[in-house]
Amino acid sequence: MIAFFNFLNDRSIKYSTENKNIYVKGDLDLRDSNIKVLPENLFVGGDLNLESVKIKELPENLSVAGNLILAYTKISSLPKNLSVGGDLNLRNTKIKVLPENLSVGGSFNLRSTKIEVLPENLLVNGNLDLAYTKIEVLPKNLSVNGNLYLEYSKVKFLPENLSVSGYLCLQSTEIKKLPKDLSLNGDLDLSFTEIEELPENFFVKGFLNLKSSKIKILPEYLSIDNFLSLKNTDIEVLPKNLSVNGSLYLEYSKVKFLPENFSIGGSLELANTEIEILPKNLSVRDNLKLKSKKIKELPENLFVGRELDLSSTKIEILPKSLIVKGNLDLKYSNIKTLPENFSVGGNLNLRNTKIKTLPRNFSVGGNLDLRNSHINILSENLYVGGNLNGESTKIKALPENFIVHGDLYLRDTEIETLPEKFSINGSLDLGFSKIKKLPENLYVGGYLNLRNTEIEVLPKNLSIGGNLNLESTKIKVLPENLSVGGKLYLDIDKIQNIAYSQKCEDSSQIIFACWVNNGFAIQMNDFLGTFQEFEKMVDEKYLGKIAIKYKKLAETCIKELTEKLKIL
Repeated sequence: MIAFFNFLNDRSIKYSTENKNIYVKGDLDLRDSNIKVLPENLFVGGDLNLESVKIKELPENLSVAGNLILAYTKISSLPKNLSVGGDLNLRNTKIKVLPENLSVGGSFNLRSTKIEVLPENLLVNGNLDLAYTKIEVLPKNLSVNGNLYLEYSKVKFLPENLSVSGYLCLQSTEIKKLPKDLSLNGDLDLSFTEIEELPENFFVKGFLNLKSSKIKILPEYLSIDNFLSLKNTDIEVLPKNLSVNGSLYLEYSKVKFLPENFSIGGSLELANTEIEILPKNLSVRDNLKLKSKKIKELPENLFVGRELDLSSTKIEILPKSLIVKGNLDLKYSNIKTLPENFSVGGNLNLRNTKIKTLPRNFSVGGNLDLRNSHINILSENLYVGGNLNGESTKIKALPENFIVHGDLYLRDTEIETLPEKFSINGSLDLGFSKIKKLPENLYVGGYLNLRNTEIEVLPKNLSIGGNLNLESTKIKVLPENLSVGGKLYLDIDKIQNIAYSQKCEDSSQIIFACWVNNGFAIQMNDFLGTFQEFEKMVDEKYLGKIAIKYKKLAETCIKELTEKLKIL
């Protein structure tokens, strides 16, 4: 008793005593304590955590308003009239028998215990976890207001009038039949079970997982509010009136056909199935992933609400009426043309395809990936809502009225010029391309990469929102009205209208002055700004003498540049 009160006082835990009763106002966590005995008539206003403590017995009249955690303790029995307002966790304890009239206000965890029998009329207001237990029979009229976990348990039958408000997991159990009047308001997991049939007119408000189960036939009018998984089952036929508001997973199943006018509320995954033909008017609200070598044709009026994945398929033609609201992935597919007036709401991946041209007035709401494709001409009035990646393509020119809202990657292409009025809000990567001239008044909202290009002169009013990379180019002079929001990457020995110094503490450190953004600017490392901004930066980053030295070097660079500009 003394050790218990000493613990409370040492931890500043608020408590009171009255008529031999001890009231702890909040949580009581006895882990990492040496307490071996709890006092009689203990009332805990919050949680009582005894996980892995050395206590072997609970006192009479113990009352816990919150959760009681006894996991991994040596406690072998529970006191009569035990009251737990929250969860009761007995996981991996030595308790074999539960007391009558046990009241649990929250979840009840018996996972991996030695308990073999549950009391009659057990009511659990939260989850009931019986996984890995030796319990064989569930009490009649069992009501669980949360989830019921029975995986790998010895339960062989489900009682009549069983009510589960949440998730029912029967995975890897010996249960062979579901009760006709099973009331289930959540998910049902029958994966790896011996169950061979479902009740007629069966309705599951959550998901139904039949993966690797022995069910071969689905009931007519089966209705699933969430996803349905038939992975690795022997089911061959789907009922005509099947209703799935979530996703349908058929990978490695023996299903050969989908019902006519079939509609899926979520995604449809057909990888490694026996299906060869898709039904007309198929509607998939989320993603359609074929990944199938057997399907060679898409149905007319196919609607996909999100992503359509045709990568590495043998499909050669897209239907004219195809609607894809999300992404369309055609990489490594056999498709050779896109239908006229076709548009994609999300990203379009044409990487490593045989498509040579894009339709007129083509619109892509997201990114357009053309890398390693056969496309060499972009269509007039092409609209790309995201990035366009034409890297390593044979594109030689951009069309007029071309719009890209994101970044444009033309690295390692044959392109030589850009449209006169071209501008881009994102970045422009022309590195290693054949570009020779940039349009006057070019505006790039992100970075501009001209590395290893043939460009010799930059336009007078060039405006760059990010970094400007001129390394390994023939450019010798920075334009007078150059505007740069980021950093300059230069071959400093080639540029005539800059002044630089390497006389720093670090021999690799280079400071140079240039005329950008309508004034003198200093660059060092990742910094590019005015001299005043440079002074502030070095004062904050370096100690006194070093900061003074850097500022003097910057001043010298500006003076040298001033003299250079007079000559130039």
